[in-house]
Amino acid sequence: MRITHLIPMSTLGGPINQLSLLLSESSTCQLDHSLLFWSRDKDLPDSVRTNLDAPISTVRSHGILGGLKQLRRCISQSKPDILHIWHPYLLNWEHLGLLHRVGAKIVCSMGNPADRWIRYPTHAFKFYVRRSDHVIFSSTAQQEFAQQFLKIGASSVVYPSEQFTKSDHKADIRQELGISQTSFIIGAAGRLIPGKRLKDLIWSMEILKTVRDDIHLVVWGDGPQLKILQEYARELDLLSHIHFVGWATDFQSRVQDCLCLISCSDAHGVSACAATASSAGIPFVSAGAKGTLELFVNGKNSLLFGPGDSGSLARCINNLVEDKSLSSQLVTDAKLLQETALSPSRFADSYLKVFHTVANE
Repeated sequence: MRITHLIPMSTLGGPINQLSLLLSESSTCQLDHSLLFWSRDKDLPDSVRTNLDAPISTVRSHGILGGLKQLRRCISQSKPDILHIWHPYLLNWEHLGLLHRVGAKIVCSMGNPADRWIRYPTHAFKFYVRRSDHVIFSSTAQQEFAQQFLKIGASSVVYPSEQFTKSDHKADIRQELGISQTSFIIGAAGRLIPGKRLKDLIWSMEILKTVRDDIHLVVWGDGPQLKILQEYARELDLLSHIHFVGWATDFQSRVQDCLCLISCSDAHGVSACAATASSAGIPFVSAGAKGTLELFVNGKNSLLFGPGDSGSLARCINNLVEDKSLSSQLVTDAKLLQETALSPSRFADSYLKVFHTVANE
C-alpha cells in the first residue's frame, strides 16, 4: 500500500514528531510511505530530512497555478493508494478541486487547530474534509464540535503521541541561553498563532516577576505572531526572561530540562505538547479545555487553569517551583497515560487500522 503524506511546512512541530513515530512504528508493515511538504515561501530544513526515514519531496508555490500543478504532479508520480493530508484547515481556496483528481483515497488528520478554523472553515477545508474517506480527530470533543459545522463521514479519534529516549549526553540549554544553572525553565512549543494564546503565558510571566526572578520561559516554534509576541514581551520588559528559540528537531532533548511544558490553547483538541511532556517525564500544565479534560485531571496527572486566566497559570507554575513532590506525583500519574491513551503503539496501530480500512473499502 502506497501512502503519500501531504504536510504544510508552516506546522513543522508536532506533526513531524508524530510522523516520525508513525514511520518508525510501521517499519515492519507492508506500507510504502512518501512525504510531500508544501509551502508558499519556506524551504524544508535539512534537520527535518535527516529525522524522517522516507522519500521526501518539497513544493513551493511561486505562483498559484505553477505551484499547484507541481504539487499535483508530485502526488501523481508517487501513485498513492491513500493521500494523507495533515492539517487540512491550512488549505486555501486555490487548492480547491485540484488535489482530489489524483485518484487516491483521502484521509485527513485534523491536529489541534483553533476552534475558529472549524467554526469558519475555508472552502478548500470544507471540500476535502467532506470528501475524505476518513477524518482523524485528536479528541472526542473536537470530533463532536466539528460535526456541528462540517459534514463528516467516517471518522475516529487518535490522541497524539511521541516517543524519545532520554540521553545523558544532551545540550545544556541554560548554558546556551546564558542563564544561571539554578534558574527554572518553563517551556511552550507550537505554531505561533493567536489560537495558542501565548500572550496569556507571557502575562503570567509578568505576574511571576513580582514574586521571583529565577523563572525563564523558552518558546519553541515559529509563526505569524512571532514579532507580535516579541514586541509584547519587550513592552513588559521581559525579554531577559523570555527566549524565542525557533523550532528544532532536537527540541525534545532540551525540553527535559524544563520544569513543565505549557499549553494555553482553549481549542477542543488535545495538544501535542501533552504527549511531549508525558514522553519527556515532565509535568503538563494546560488550559482546561474540553479535549484536555478527556485525559487530564487537575492535581492528579496535570495542573489545569481556566482558559485566559493568567493569574491561575502563574499560580500553577509557582506551585511547581515551591513543591518538588508535586512535580514527581504529576509525572508518576501521567505515566499511565503514556502507557494507554498516549501510547506510541496505540497511536501507530490506530493510524494503520484507518489506512487499511480505507484502502480495502
